[in-house]
Amino acid sequence: MSHIHKRRAAILVACCLAACGPSITAQGETSAAECSDGRDNDADGSIDCTDLACGVHSFCAGMTPGDAGPLPSSCGASTCGGCCSGATCLGGNSASACGAAGAACLDCGPGHLCSSGGCVVDPASRWNIVVESVSVNAQTASGEAWDAFGGAPDPVVNVYVGTQTGYVGSTPAAADVFAATFDARVATDQRAEAMQTYLAFEVMDEDTSAHDRVGRCAYSGTLSDAPFTGASQTVDCERSPADDQAGFELRWHLERN
Repeated sequence: MSHIHKRRAAILVACCLAACGPSITAQGETSAAECSDGRDNDADGSIDCTDLACGVHSFCAGMTPGDAGPLPSSCGASTCGGCCSGATCLGGNSASACGAAGAACLDCGPGHLCSSGGCVVDPASRWNIVVESVSVNAQTASGEAWDAFGGAPDPVVNVYVGTQTGYVGSTPAAADVFAATFDARVATDQRAEAMQTYLAFEVMDEDTSAHDRVGRCAYSGTLSDAPFTGASQTVDCERSPADDQAGFELRWHLERN
């Protein structure tokens, strides 16, 4: 075979090998990311922890092809003292990302702060007080009718904040009813700290000459964080003739000022 023929034969063999061989350069599957992405990165038919090369990672140790899975989250109780935003550990002391011990981060919402890994009401936040409705017992504390000839009362609700004498507003009076719906914003711009100290609802039967007492019930240092979510609250002021309490049930809520 001549030199020219030998050269042509070599070129043909090289071209054949290039055309018939693999067209893709296989990627490795050895890093933690490659061993947990759910893909067969090196095209050997094995995915993630089912690939022998991934056995170097602790999260693949002892796994079989049947139970191999993705890389577990790097954020949790054992790795994060704050809160977890996905796989990221945050400090957990922000109102928009609050939490501790590797729990999921919480957004505390308006009017709230993050304290010791939990959401609490901001004592300086300002709120409006809305009285929704009230229902009054059929008789006075002494067992009599509210008005002459057995008429129904004219209930009005007074609200006090901070102290027993800290009057902040009233509903309009409802004429001749045992149950009244107000949906009245009786006070605005009330400081959360003051309401947590003292918040009272007093119901009176409004008359021309004098007002008859229906009752008064208060949260005296007992107001929880629940009302500061905006959810409706119920005051069940029990009947107690010895305390001049005829009794009433009242619904109310707070709204952010």
